[in-house]
Amino acid sequence: MDKILKLSAFILTAYSAYSMKWSLQEYCWILWMTGLVYTWVCISTAMIQIVLTVRKDQKLYLPNLPFAGWMDPGKFVILLSITAVLAGGIAFIIYNFLFGFYGIFLSFFAEMYPYRFFGRDGFINTNFFTPAIWLIVVFWPMPVANLLARYKDFFGPKPWRRLVFPLQKEIIRMHLLILIMPVITMLCFIFFRNYYSDIVIIILTAVFYFFPEWKRKQPVPAPSAADPVIPEERPADWKFTTDDLFKELESKKRSTIYQREIDWAKDYERSLMPSSYRYPKEGDIYESAEDQIISYLTAWSAPYTGDGSAMLFKGERILINTESRDEKPVVAYAIPVEYEKLHVRMVPEKVRTSPKYGGFYFCFSTKDLNEKFRLISG
Repeated sequence: MDKILKLSAFILTAYSAYSMKWSLQEYCWILWMTGLVYTWVCISTAMIQIVLTVRKDQKLYLPNLPFAGWMDPGKFVILLSITAVLAGGIAFIIYNFLFGFYGIFLSFFAEMYPYRFFGRDGFINTNFFTPAIWLIVVFWPMPVANLLARYKDFFGPKPWRRLVFPLQKEIIRMHLLILIMPVITMLCFIFFRNYYSDIVIIILTAVFYFFPEWKRKQPVPAPSAADPVIPEERPADWKFTTDDLFKELESKKRSTIYQREIDWAKDYERSLMPSSYRYPKEGDIYESAEDQIISYLTAWSAPYTGDGSAMLFKGERILINTESRDEKPVVAYAIPVEYEKLHVRMVPEKVRTSPKYGGFYFCFSTKDLNEKFRLISG
């Protein structure tokens, strides 16, 4: 579906460029305007989604905002809504400033008619929104096509992240196009003198829609000089799970656990799981298939995490509320669907009424989720 939408967006843009006879200068400004529209939509949809879902998703904020567990829902909604609007407003100002800088750059190197908007002395002396709206009205096909091609960016489960999408996607894409445009233009001029501008626009449009999106990789900390030498590959006789590693740490058999060892332990645990097992994902809802004693963790507004155990009855449901960094996680964090009911039953009142207490949550292994729970939705 995504590929079809991107192909359709490419065809619509290419057809518009041909039928409207876009010049290279116009195309530069159209790219600028397309990125700007994408940015505005990202910010707007993020703010709207946060405000509309904050009441329903209050418990999902527990890992990052411990006070979400005890704060009055009405006050929490007001606080997060105000924060979302302020964050969106700040993002709006910052991105408009960045695009304004690019606009000044284009007014020197891609000057076009009407010069009162896009000339060297025009853009810098006009209202920022006036030339932007003019471009949207005249060259609407490309921003519309881009929004359709990237519609998933506006409906994701993490609206706060959407505020940085333009920085991670559109601005990087604009940098790339600016860097390669002179080279492509020169080559096309050499080989297609009479039609070079049309060919350049087609190539750049293809890059715009089909170039793989950049994803940030998690940094891997470098070992210190005092660290023991850890082999690159997992030893063939490795038989440790993550629980085994932490048990050795508790029993003083080891003084530390290295990230590489944790990765090996996770790989080993995955190798023990049947291929039919389903790995949990954020948003999954599971139902307990039996009465079972489970462990829970408590969050605090302090550098401390508590724990406890309680009975989870058959039929009670949990929600996977965090996204794992691993493609195939061996554990997943969750909260009960009926949070308040289980909160009162499981966590002692003395803990719940503590001033620094911030709520409770679960950590289940993928093995337990497949063997002791039933997937209800996901």
